[in-house]
Order: sequence, then C-alpha cells, then structure tokens
Amino acid sequence: MKVSRPTIFILAASFFLVSCGSFEPLVIETRKSPEDKDASTTKHLRSDLEQTAKKLLGTPYRYGGTDRNGFDCSGFTVFTFGQNGIQIPRTASDQYRKGRVVQKISEARRGDLVFFQLNSKIDHVGMVTRANRRELWIIHSTSSKGVMHQDVLASTYWRPRLKGVKDILGD
Repeated sequence: MKVSRPTIFILAASFFLVSCGSFEPLVIETRKSPEDKDASTTKHLRSDLEQTAKKLLGTPYRYGGTDRNGFDCSGFTVFTFGQNGIQIPRTASDQYRKGRVVQKISEARRGDLVFFQLNSKIDHVGMVTRANRRELWIIHSTSSKGVMHQDVLASTYWRPRLKGVKDILGD
C-alpha cells in the first residue's frame, strides 16, 4: 500500500499533537517569603519592587489602608512586596524585626526597607529606591502627602527619626 506524503505528514502531526497532551503541565510557584527566592533573581526582584512602588505614587494616605484606595506606611510595603510574591509582616515594628541590618546608608539597595522611630517605637517604614553617602531616596506613604518619592536625608523631619535600614530579601 502506497501512502502519500500529505497523509504521512498528517499522521506524524497528529501523533505529536496527541503525545503533547500526555506531558505534565508546567507549574510555576510564586515566592511566599524572602527565603524562598533564588539568589539569581533578586536583582530583577529589586527592580520589580521599585516599579510596583512607582506605579503607586500619588495614592492617598489612609489609616490602616492596604490597597490602591489608600495606604498607611506598612500597608504600602506589604502591598508592594505582596504584588511581587513576597509576604512580609503587616506592621512597621514587625517588619523591623525581619532581615539583616544594613550597616551603612550608602550600602542600602533598592527594595531594602527603611525604618523611622519617634521616642522608642518604630512607627514608620518606606522602601529604598536609591542610596549613597549623601542621599537616601525612598518611596513611602505619609499622612500628609500619601505615597511619595523623597530623599529622607534631606528632610529635617525624617532624618532625625531614621532608625535604620534592613535587607529583608537576604541576598
């Protein structure tokens, strides 16, 4: 029996299409905590965190807020990290208990968290976008202006309240 080339092609194509259906589907896992990430992806993650935060600039402040309708400071960081598959604690003081202390401001990197305190209590948090010896640019949600981008070392209000920087991504 002679089989034509188009028939062979159709039979071969049918075989491949049917056999593809037998493969297991690809499962993509999302990161649930900073410890679950691969070190090679952290640079991209830091960039993604910054891009997410920048999209939220101008969002109003809302006490207890955790969504695009309004954020308090820690609600903003929880949302930003959550949008990138990372769960962090809800309050600024609980976030401060996580991660590694960044010894020098100039060593802070995008995605690190910056903490502020009045008296003895951690009461504010923001996320680093850029740092050097003279500048510490962060995005944070303030009660006066909502989500904003600011050099906190140039601020007479924020600079004296600066408690420290933490790397919670752990790379």
